[in-house]
Amino acid sequence: MSPSQKATRRAREKVAAMQAAERRRNRRNKIIGAVVTGAAGVLLVGGLVFVVQNQEEEAKANAGRTTTPADGVRTFNGLSQTHVAGNVDYSQIPPVGGDHHAAWQNCGVYGSPVRDENAVHSLEHGAVWITHPEDLAEEKVNALRDLVRDKPYVLLSPHEDVRDVVMASAWGKQLAVADPADPKLLSFIGDFAQSPRVPEPGAPCTNGVGSPEA
Repeated sequence: MSPSQKATRRAREKVAAMQAAERRRNRRNKIIGAVVTGAAGVLLVGGLVFVVQNQEEEAKANAGRTTTPADGVRTFNGLSQTHVAGNVDYSQIPPVGGDHHAAWQNCGVYGSPVRDENAVHSLEHGAVWITHPEDLAEEKVNALRDLVRDKPYVLLSPHEDVRDVVMASAWGKQLAVADPADPKLLSFIGDFAQSPRVPEPGAPCTNGVGSPEA
């Protein structure tokens, strides 16, 4: 073999060796890329599962928990809404939600206590229930009557278990005030009467049970 042929052969062998090395690098890069992509997918799925699990655990932890912001309105979560025939042992006084009677209480002004189970059904429809002590001074009762007059989704009644304060209740919300003239009471009515965030928004507060004062 001549020197020129030997040189040509060495050149071809060098090129072939370079091409083989390039193919090995490409295969290695593809393998690394597949591993990285798979690991990223596992991390992404794992991250999503972690987030969902955290959200579920947080929701469970918040069920029944109350919060009280600066405006004094307490929030109650995890309220049931099953229709029952008998009495219900409510956690709040007055109740702000939970199991209740199939018939709702007609909104309006009442001079005597109404049944909790019927009033809670009204709250489910978006009503606000204002309750006061049975022995509240007449002038304060009249002030409450003036406050709720002509408001179609408001109940006003004395409550045998309310003492010393006026309570405003909506579905999952409650406010206590010492004075019927407290502006927070009117704000509560404005915020929560006919709220779209109740279980049955737009449902009626008439044609139920009870005969409110004219």
